[in-house]
Amino acid sequence: MSKYKLVLLFVAISMFSSVSYALDEGKFFKAQKIFFAARAGSDGAVEKASNAFAKLDRKDPVVMVYKGAIKALEGRDSWMPWNKIGLVEDGLDIIDKALKKGGNSKKKVKDARYDILIKVVAASVMADLPGIFKRHQEAIDLHQELVELKEFASPDLKKHIKKIGKVLKKGVKK
Repeated sequence: MSKYKLVLLFVAISMFSSVSYALDEGKFFKAQKIFFAARAGSDGAVEKASNAFAKLDRKDPVVMVYKGAIKALEGRDSWMPWNKIGLVEDGLDIIDKALKKGGNSKKKVKDARYDILIKVVAASVMADLPGIFKRHQEAIDLHQELVELKEFASPDLKKHIKKIGKVLKKGVKK
């Protein structure tokens, strides 16, 4: 292979490995609002949230964590026990990927850092799970990490972190 081809290959690999995600904040905040309605149990909101997040960049770790949370909500709302478990596990897999991909990102969406937002959503989902999923300790660890952070850009995130703490104090759901 010639030096010229090697240089082009290196440039191409560099471009694709440092892809920056451009989150459409307007669409994101609309989708997030629908997600909160879904989390609260609003009829039909889970499907609407899924559709709203499908319009965003699926590789963005913040979008990924919400998609994982939505998948877990689909499990919550499923009638069949085997579907419940499978959907929640699929959601947790997506959340794990989002944590791995963006759990240390200092990028921001509005006034919230990616890493904090991803960890808040992940901890919130994990804190609500029954013991069968064995994620309670991970939720505690994420919550502790969030509490120890000195920087919280958003009062809303502080509020969510306090809620997670209250859920965790109640213990593992049966």
